[in-house]
Amino acid sequence: MIVDHDGKVWGIDQGLTFHSDTKIRTVIWDFSDEPIPEHHLDKLETFRNNLSNPTGHIKDLLELLSDDEIIALNRRLDWVLAEKFYPGIPGRRRS
Repeated sequence: MIVDHDGKVWGIDQGLTFHSDTKIRTVIWDFSDEPIPEHHLDKLETFRNNLSNPTGHIKDLLELLSDDEIIALNRRLDWVLAEKFYPGIPGRRRS
């Protein structure tokens, strides 16, 4: 759990978030096929760029991940930044 500067609590499931295999991330199901807000995309772009020259907390994070997990993270970020929409499950629509 992470508490941001506004007091909002965030939960991160690293077993899905950083796994090298593609996993269904149901935590974002409520946002399926919706556009990702531009301010979130801007932060993801900055994060993606910082992965290439890591310092501070990003460097600490990368030291905990395997090479395959880092490659998968970069691919996911590239995909999200190109698509600009929250993913859904192929062939399924929520009712």
